[in-house]
Amino acid sequence: MNLMKTFILFTCLAIASCNSTKNAVAEEAVTTEEMSDKTDMETTIKNAQQMLADGYIRGVIIVGKGEGACEYYIDIKGGFAEQKVDPMNLPDSFKNDSEKVWLKFTGLRRANRCPDARPVEITEILKRAE
Repeated sequence: MNLMKTFILFTCLAIASCNSTKNAVAEEAVTTEEMSDKTDMETTIKNAQQMLADGYIRGVIIVGKGEGACEYYIDIKGGFAEQKVDPMNLPDSFKNDSEKVWLKFTGLRRANRCPDARPVEITEILKRAE
């Protein structure tokens, strides 16, 4: 009998300690919307550090101009060295001049399509805010 009362007491405490996460998610969204510019900048810096730690590289998509130029190439700053790469599988949604991106890519062993950039296959690409 005493064991049953203890069990019921623990069950009631366990149920009473449960909270809904629905309100917490809504409060978090409101807090995020009200962030100041300074907080946004700090968040962007932290996100950039996380992206770099995850192996992404900063790049800017450039539309090729002139005869013999690549249709699109990505100007890479950072990583091992500054370089220009010719993405063989650039998604249409990223075909914008001066589009800032985070990307991961693999070099391809094939002839260059244009003289200024080496061919690569994009494995992951994301738009970059900063």
